[in-house]
Amino acid sequence: MNKAVVCEKSYWICPDQGGVLEVVVGLVENLKKQLIAVLKDPFGTVSKNSLPLKMELCFEKNTNPINTTGGRILHLGVLEKK
Repeated sequence: MNKAVVCEKSYWICPDQGGVLEVVVGLVENLKKQLIAVLKDPFGTVSKNSLPLKMELCFEKNTNPINTTGGRILHLGVLEKK
């Protein structure tokens, strides 16, 4: 059985523009300073890269490749400090 994980808080990452979305992390993956998502315009030019702010855990992710402005990309939990 897996050990429970406690988070201090959680939040969604929502971009300020739409485009073609590629989420490059898996669910329940511990994130540090790494690329987590890439948003491209319709011509394939990268318009945004997303990085986690602290030590975080991915709870939910968008699997639709078309993302609208303000559309949810990832739900991240900030891990509790020990």
